[in-house]
Amino acid sequence: MMKTTDKIHRTEDILFEQVRQLYKHQPGIALMPMIAVMIISAVFWGVVPTQHIATWIIITVIFNVCPGLWLWWHYNQQNSTESSGYWLKLFTSFGIASGLSWGLGAVLLFPAQNISYQMVLLMFMYSGAAFSAITMAAHRPTFFVTAACMLTPLALRLAVEGERIHLILSAATPIYFSMLVFFHAQIYHSLIESIQLWFEKNALAVDLDMKRREAELVHREKSSFLSSVSHDLRQPIRAQELLFHELRQRLAAGTETDLIDKLGLTVDALNHLLDTLTDVAQLDDGVLQPKVEPFPVQRILSQVEAEFSLVAHTRGLQLQIRKSNFIVRSDPDLLARVVKNLVSNALQYTVKGGILVGCRHRGTTVEIQVIDTGIGIDKAEYTSIFDAYHQGTASTQSSMHGLGLGLSIVRHLSELLDHTTRIESSPGKGSIFSVTVPKITLPLRQGVFD
Repeated sequence: MMKTTDKIHRTEDILFEQVRQLYKHQPGIALMPMIAVMIISAVFWGVVPTQHIATWIIITVIFNVCPGLWLWWHYNQQNSTESSGYWLKLFTSFGIASGLSWGLGAVLLFPAQNISYQMVLLMFMYSGAAFSAITMAAHRPTFFVTAACMLTPLALRLAVEGERIHLILSAATPIYFSMLVFFHAQIYHSLIESIQLWFEKNALAVDLDMKRREAELVHREKSSFLSSVSHDLRQPIRAQELLFHELRQRLAAGTETDLIDKLGLTVDALNHLLDTLTDVAQLDDGVLQPKVEPFPVQRILSQVEAEFSLVAHTRGLQLQIRKSNFIVRSDPDLLARVVKNLVSNALQYTVKGGILVGCRHRGTTVEIQVIDTGIGIDKAEYTSIFDAYHQGTASTQSSMHGLGLGLSIVRHLSELLDHTTRIESSPGKGSIFSVTVPKITLPLRQGVFD
């Protein structure tokens, strides 16, 4: 039922556009014949009786020019209150009147015994019929009756002459009319197809705009949800963290230290999850704006060591941080998030061995590398591994699973900072993730990892 209704509405829209195409150039359609009448009258002045010319001019003004101008004015004043069928009927009536006025002109101006002027009149009438095929391209019935009313009197008048040449021209006129009908059909179908494509394009644009608005609404709701969840959960977790540190101090001398360390890992994991959700919400909202400045890269390396050493130790892994004296240019907080996400990802998928974090000198840049001995990544996943919620096929070997957002955040933050990320990996052997940062050239000693 919905499709049938849409089809009916589409048909009505196409019909409305056909009417608009007919009436769009109506002043020109009404005035151009008057100009043609003046030219034809001047050509035939003195060849046919003057009263015939005067009669034809009056008929053209009454049945062609005045109705055409009135019709255009009436349409522009009332087109929103009448149906398309009403305007097509009016235009068809105008076409009949216009065609008859031209057909009568062919009879009134026919110069008997003057074959040269007869050919000129034939040329004018044929041209007028061809002109109507173009101006009335939007409606086949209107053109058909108009051209028939124009050419039928001419064909009959030629036949009345009775001579061989006139009989041939009389017979040729219906053939010419048939050719015009075929030509008009081609124009008509092309015009209708163009109108249909225009409506389809507009409907598609409206549909796409609606879907875009829906997607934006879902996006805003998702971002609002992530921000709310991060904010609401962070407060009790902060309280839990404070209680954890207090409990650790009281039980430092007891055997419960390992249990407390594991409890600390769960608190850290929850904090990391909330940080990830916050990063996703801020990236989606576009509220993160880099504050680029020169700073020592060791600042980030020290943060990584302080934040992840206990986590690595608890999991039986080695975390090595190679000191560096490089000065880089970036946003310290955002770059720290990038490196921390890389380290967190390495810890998540490393079962034995360890993680090495350090810097390499690369011309005018510094490459911060995170090297692990984890499960590795297949080369076919080098690109998709940075997609949101993606977890590599090799990750099934690991007992640790996250949301799959860490590397996606790395990619987005790196793009925001205009830094380059790179990955090298061998399944079963480990991976090297790196981010390249502009280096500030200062006469400082290079790091041990250079």
